[in-house]
Parts: sequence; C-alpha cells; structure tokens
Amino acid sequence: MVINKEWSVLTIGDGDLSFSRSIFDNYKPKKLTATVLDSVNELTSKYGSEHLDYLQKQSDGVLNEVDCQVVTEFDITDLDKVRQLTQEYDLVIFQFPLVPNFSSQGEFQQHTKTRTQIGSQSSEQFLSINTINRRLLRLFLINSFDCLLAQDGAQLAYISSKDVKPYIEWDIEYSLTKETELSCIGSMEFITEQFPGYKIRNVDRDKHVKDTASLTYVWTSNHNREARLDLFPAMNPLPTLFGELGCDICHAGPFETEQEKTSHQAGKKHKRMSEYEAQWQGYLQSS
Repeated sequence: MVINKEWSVLTIGDGDLSFSRSIFDNYKPKKLTATVLDSVNELTSKYGSEHLDYLQKQSDGVLNEVDCQVVTEFDITDLDKVRQLTQEYDLVIFQFPLVPNFSSQGEFQQHTKTRTQIGSQSSEQFLSINTINRRLLRLFLINSFDCLLAQDGAQLAYISSKDVKPYIEWDIEYSLTKETELSCIGSMEFITEQFPGYKIRNVDRDKHVKDTASLTYVWTSNHNREARLDLFPAMNPLPTLFGELGCDICHAGPFETEQEKTSHQAGKKHKRMSEYEAQWQGYLQSS
C-alpha cells in the first residue's frame, strides 16, 4: 500500500483503530483522521479502548509531527456526517468493508427496503446483501471524491478486500463507479506485515478475522488516471473485458467455442453473478 508522508490520510470504519494507529506510528502522514462507525461506548465494549486512548492522546499533543484526530459515530453513507469533515485529504482508505449482520428480519427489511419507479408505476422491493454491500462501497467512493478529497491533492481512494466470497462477488473493479467520473486503476497485494499491530476485526464483534489473500484496489478521478498510475509501478492490471467473446460479469474468457460459452452460462456461478448484476443495475436505475 502506498502512503506518502506528505499526504493527509482519512481512514473509514476502522473497527478497533489498530490500522489507523499503525499508520500513525509507521508512516507519519502530514495529517491523520481516523473514523469509526461505533460510538465510544460501542467501540470500547467490542474491542477495548487501547488504540482509541492512544490516538486521542496523540491528538492532544501540541508537539506531534502528525496532526491526528479520531471521529466516532461516523457513517460514510450519511452526507450530513461526511460534510462535517473538511475537504482536505489526499487519500481515503476503507479496510475490508462489509455491512454488519442484521439481528432480525425486521431490521433487515428496514435497511434494505427501496422504492422502484418504472414509468408511472411505483413498487417496493428489498435489496440483496450483495447489492447493499456494493451500495456501501459506491457511496464511499462518491462521497469521498465529492466531499473529502482535496481537488488539488493526490485524489486517491483505497478499498482493501478479501479474495473470497462474498467480496469477490461484488465486481469491485467495474461495478461501483458506473455513470461516474471515477475509475479503478488496478490493485496491489495487501501485506498485513506492513502495518505492525494491525488486526483485521470481525465487523460485529471482537474477533480477529482469518488471514486470507487480500488486495487493495485503487480509485482516482478519470482526469487524474494517467498521472496517478506513476505512483503504482507494480500494480495488478484490471481484469480484461472480452465483451461478446467472454463473460464480463464473471470475468471469464475469451471462449474458444460457442459451446464453451454456452456451458459457462449454464453454470451455477454465472447464474448467481447474473442475478447479482441484474439486482445492481436495478438499484442504479432507481437511485
């Protein structure tokens, strides 16, 4: 992960704050703002207060070389919350985002209900978990570039994600920024050892998540794309899109024969991914 010490860095939804603390201790950016979704009481109950206390102590110090602050009860999807921060950051980072589990069917319906308008006809439907995770990441990117990233700064957003289900079913590289002026420029391996002390936490409780292969995906505005590529010489390229010669939903292809293509389309993975894509397109059209 590329973090320049001249940058102002904002972390989103940083669980127990161990990732932000590691950035503070090991990378020394010009400014660090660490945010968590939980209240102070909720964070302390889940994870303890070690990293919160440490970062708050740094924010009180007048001689620290890093300008540091912690913001609790921060929801990146809530524009009122987002606009409480200033538009001064070079880099915004969201580590392993995943919507929390719902405690009941009622809570699920409350958070996933949406209204679809087709012509004069309006109807209610419930979004899938796949769609609400994509929605979270899309709003993170849009709100970051609209409200948090300085126009004259590095203009970068990172999302680190696991190379397993359900993360790999979100089409992170292409689906999140459709109909926007943003684009993913590639990915790089996320190496936990580069962040001593960081523990990837379960979204709902104090439990360390099992280490599996992970990638950090990089976004920037379209007009900055070529300039920002120079910062990442070892970046993994985006999956190739083959159009009619392959399957862009599953990132498969090119198919050598029509039979191979038909066989792929009949498979469980393609049917599942096609359903997810249809749900996502429905959400984009109605939002």
